[in-house]
Amino acid sequence: MDKRIKVTHDFLTKTECDSILNNYLQNQPIDLRFISDRLFDFLKIDLKGFECNISNLKINKLDKTTSNPNWIVDQESYISFLIQLNDEYVDGKFQFLLDGGDTYFQLHHGYGKLVTYFSNIKNRTTPILSGTKYFLTGCITIEKLVEFKKTII
Repeated sequence: MDKRIKVTHDFLTKTECDSILNNYLQNQPIDLRFISDRLFDFLKIDLKGFECNISNLKINKLDKTTSNPNWIVDQESYISFLIQLNDEYVDGKFQFLLDGGDTYFQLHHGYGKLVTYFSNIKNRTTPILSGTKYFLTGCITIEKLVEFKKTII
């Protein structure tokens, strides 16, 4: 697998995924701050002179009529991530284009699976044949601190 893509199994438990998904489907408020906190602890991002922020997490819903198999790329963030919330759908696999477009990495279904990747990697979701796919997405942005002072020790 490409070193620019990291897959972590069981980042969220099935119970956590089910709770998020049930609240979403019932139009109930969802507090996702615990995921941002867990991501920061997991990724251990600490860059002197820069501020790292996690974007607002978004729940995405794809089905047979809304899936778009075109390759996309995010030019505005540094690291992107997605977390799968269910696996009751057929096909709809995430793919990442590698090696200048000759090969791709394909992610298989799995509750709570976290994928972090550099945002400039082209990615897509294969068409969903049946069912509905739910997943969380977000990105990490890095901004240079204007008032950062270097110290010599």
